Amino acid sequence: MLSFKSRRVPIAILVLVVIALTLKSLQHKPLSLSSTEIIDTNVLVLVFGHAIFKSLDFSRESIRNEENWYLEPYQHGQTSIYLSHIEEGVKMSQDGVLMFSGGFTRKLLLTEAYSYYQLMLAMGLEAHVMLEEFARDSFENVAFGLCRFYQVYNRFPEELRVVSFDFKMERIRLHFETLNLNQTRLTLKDSAPMPESEQRTLEAFKKDPWGCSPPLSTKKEARNPFRNTHPYNDCPILKGCP
Repeated sequence: MLSFKSRRVPIAILVLVVIALTLKSLQHKPLSLSSTEIIDTNVLVLVFGHAIFKSLDFSRESIRNEENWYLEPYQHGQTSIYLSHIEEGVKMSQDGVLMFSGGFTRKLLLTEAYSYYQLMLAMGLEAHVMLEEFARDSFENVAFGLCRFYQVYNRFPEELRVVSFDFKMERIRLHFETLNLNQTRLTLKDSAPMPESEQRTLEAFKKDPWGCSPPLSTKKEARNPFRNTHPYNDCPILKGCP
């Protein structure tokens, strides 16, 4: 009997240690919900995803630490901008629905959209949120964002407000013109000076507005490691590639 009790004590201590470590790991982890309450609105605020936060530590220090993000080489130094996009989206969506757009663009079982949503919660922000989890580039951010809204509301928004890099605004206007959605008003910031890489991307979209051919199609393929297909085939504005 004494021998049996002597074995139970370390087991009990081990259980308590495991519980304590589990609670510590969840201390800064936001509530994992896929969306919030759907409201009746005609305003869509669309925040483009650009990267994925991969840590389970959602403390203020952690979300600002680049080592906790999955970044391409050219994205270093930009994480504070991504967080500011989330904050701006929340502010702009007080009279509408906030949508984070971005798919499984990395070899992680986490989308850009869901990553941004978790970051929003970690930052203590609230909004009526929807997720669009299939977009692979800026054209799909716009097109799929509108199609996701259409899936839920069976109509397109009367106003689309876009949050992304200021130097991408001219490209976003081009995407919107390609979709020919006359019933929706587009609200953007003024365009900022473009880096050379953005000028090349803009010219590529001018020649290939739907992104059907290389180099645009090649980039999309590289950003789809799990070969996912989108669920928007019935969306009226999608013509698809020939």
